[in-house]
Amino acid sequence: GSSGIAYVQLRGTYGFIDSAGNEITKLKYHLSESTDLIYWEENDMLVRVCRNRKYGYIDQCGNEVIPLEYDFCEKDKLQYSVSTTVVMKDGKYGLLDGNGVEIVPCIYDNVCSGGAYRDNYEYTSHAIAEGDPIPFGINGKFAYFDRFGKRITQFKYDEAGPFRGFDRRALVKVGDKYGYIDIDGKEIVPPTFENAYSF
Repeated sequence: GSSGIAYVQLRGTYGFIDSAGNEITKLKYHLSESTDLIYWEENDMLVRVCRNRKYGYIDQCGNEVIPLEYDFCEKDKLQYSVSTTVVMKDGKYGLLDGNGVEIVPCIYDNVCSGGAYRDNYEYTSHAIAEGDPIPFGINGKFAYFDRFGKRITQFKYDEAGPFRGFDRRALVKVGDKYGYIDIDGKEIVPPTFENAYSF
């Protein structure tokens, strides 16, 4: 990458060197789905690494800024001040900021309706990239959290969809009725319809 840091690999493990060939980290990390995407773009960026099936993030000096204690980290890169990523620890989901703080604790069963998080990877990645609220579920009910970790709805939704369209509306379901909320968590259209679709 443009940072002068290169990812190197040997016999199934990888590490990082600088442009003079000096070792930044030892070859101690294991390959993951996104290993080929690893590079630094900016000085305040952290890069996801994996060891013994646990994920965390390192800085350009090789420091493990966010400990490798997560079963899954959605983003391959984070910036200290602005980024968030969905994480999983001990089978539960939460939201981590670029400082390593769990702004939504890892206590939730799902990240969006329709099954486990990995089945909704594309949706959740899109939601985070856009800065839209993300629905976390527990005991079969979902609530939306904003990118600062603040809960903006009650745990009342049986289904919780992504925000779509110019006006950023999310399709929600209570019981057998559908409606729509805005990015502030307000029910713009209360759940009254027998069927509805995303904008």
